[in-house]
Amino acid sequence: MNIEDSYIKALNTVADVTGITVEDIKGKCRLRYLVDARCMVIMLLLGKGFTTKDISAQIGVSRRWIQIVIKSFRDRILYSCDDKLRSNWEESAKQLLSNQDTAK
Repeated sequence: MNIEDSYIKALNTVADVTGITVEDIKGKCRLRYLVDARCMVIMLLLGKGFTTKDISAQIGVSRRWIQIVIKSFRDRILYSCDDKLRSNWEESAKQLLSNQDTAK
């Protein structure tokens, strides 16, 4: 699957799990829950094997910002007082993995 298809699938998965619209996730608003959703999309794409260069070109953000997301996401999930973020991340990853299994 190419980066564009994977990006759309990751966006839709995160939107479905979080209840945030795809348009809001793709937007530039810096509200925490929207930034968290964007971070989840990036981490799902990284998990699918795409490089920071691929992801930055697709999403339209700098490779540096993606590297910051990579470094901070684990701590953000583990130590965030927002349990909803943690459960949304777990559910997004499960959905994407189950979609991957059924595609085989």
